[in-house]
Amino acid sequence: MPEENLEQSKGIELVDEYAKLHAQSAQLEKELEAIKTKLISFAQSKGVKFIRGSTKTASLNSYALVSFPPKADRGYIDNLIKEQKLWEQLSELDTHKLAKALKENKLPEELSRELKLIVKKKEMWRVILS
Repeated sequence: MPEENLEQSKGIELVDEYAKLHAQSAQLEKELEAIKTKLISFAQSKGVKFIRGSTKTASLNSYALVSFPPKADRGYIDNLIKEQKLWEQLSELDTHKLAKALKENKLPEELSRELKLIVKKKEMWRVILS
């Protein structure tokens, strides 16, 4: 078998194995979520926060999650915070936007130069199955 066919075959095997494990992972996530829901219901019905298994103990804690409207709908909240002079204290730099502007050379030269001395670059990979 020519070397090119061996390489192609190896690639096929790797993609197939990745796809198989990816599907198993997604299924396991669903199963975990279902068991978690059952654990929470059980704990609530018994009024307990700890459930012992044969080798592990599950600790269940509830907490309140505060959520705000999407960014596009936050003008009113932004204005309230600014009126109270708390904007500087409560706002935060959007590093994703800054990274994009830096990558696309959309920043002033001096700022870009200074940032390039500070930032760390790391090669990242994403595998997408289609």
